[in-house]
Amino acid sequence: VVIAKCYHLFCHPCIQRTLENRQRKCSICGASFGPNDVLKVYF
Repeated sequence: VVIAKCYHLFCHPCIQRTLENRQRKCSICGASFGPNDVLKVYF
């Protein structure tokens, strides 16, 4: 998945865990995000 606010890529389980723990900041750059900012990526 990608965080739409900063365009950093993560695996879906990692982002789900972040959302469930309410630590809604990108672990790379610290940008705040919500569930609507998480988008699936298809290759």
